[in-house]
Amino acid sequence: MNKIELVEEIAAQVGLSKKKAKEVVDVLFETVSKTICDGEPVRITGFGTFEPRPRKGSMRINPQTKQRITVASKAVPAFRPGRELKEMVRKKLKVVESGDGLSLVKAVR
Repeated sequence: MNKIELVEEIAAQVGLSKKKAKEVVDVLFETVSKTICDGEPVRITGFGTFEPRPRKGSMRINPQTKQRITVASKAVPAFRPGRELKEMVRKKLKVVESGDGLSLVKAVR
């Protein structure tokens, strides 16, 4: 699902126009982004937590020049799913092994 599909789904479920639903989605994303950029987590009970996390600096190798480069420490956005979301995904999806590796299929219940 992409942003346009999300807006359409919200508009249909809540009975809003697509324009109003898009405004709601945009404000939600802006608020979550701003809060994370301020260094604070956004906890949505039953869904999960969006938060900034520090990432250590490291040494890497440039594949084109084969030279070692230093990558500085930085803050990155992260999402930790809540228990209810994890359980819902476990119940609704099943992992199957195939010749190409692992894939997801809807669980039949």
